[in-house]
Amino acid sequence: MSTADGLVKELESTLKFLETTLSVFEPADAGFAPSPELYTVAGHVGHAADSVDWFIDGAFGDGWDMDFDALILKAKAVTSLEEATNWLRRAFANAIKVVGAASDEELFEPIPDAQIMGGAPRAALVSGIVDHTAHHRGSLAVYARLIGKVPRCRTLELVVPIINGPLAMSFPPADMPSRTFAPRPFAQAVMAVSRHQGVQSAPERRWWGGYSATHTNVPSRFSNLPRPGKGKCTA
Repeated sequence: MSTADGLVKELESTLKFLETTLSVFEPADAGFAPSPELYTVAGHVGHAADSVDWFIDGAFGDGWDMDFDALILKAKAVTSLEEATNWLRRAFANAIKVVGAASDEELFEPIPDAQIMGGAPRAALVSGIVDHTAHHRGSLAVYARLIGKVPRCRTLELVVPIINGPLAMSFPPADMPSRTFAPRPFAQAVMAVSRHQGVQSAPERRWWGGYSATHTNVPSRFSNLPRPGKGKCTA
């Protein structure tokens, strides 16, 4: 798998996670916000979409747009959940196209505009997109709770079938000393999902050591997973 292929998988899964959270909202929920100064549901989605474009333009285009007040107003102007979701999908499709077409040389070149992420390689923008989108996914999960809905958790939906599936028994490696690391089935499932997506989970990093600098925050997406019997997923 090339560097670009791995980054594309991260973008694809990030979009799917957010779409799963959005699936509980109805068109009439688009204008909900806990207080007037906050983003609405549609505004959060619009901002997430605009930020994907912002990262791509910053790293591969004309540089970082530093007019944040204008960017906020642009997102708040979106009032339709359908419009916001379509924008989100277009933004991710463009990001996947740009990143997927980039060579390793391009991906590991420093971002030319050093105002943001100074000195970081272009590939690091994917971590920025993943982290920022996860932040707004969490906010939307809270919004869902406030209007009486139960947010879905795609990560848990992926993990549960694996717990009893063939991948669940594939970790740790057979030759790993049990005193060093002996994960429970739930931890095995998390590791299986992250390995399936081309990244290492935190426990696995401690054993194998080292991981791609562009994926340092990816395992954090599993931090909201409840242990079996400890309640429902909230994000």
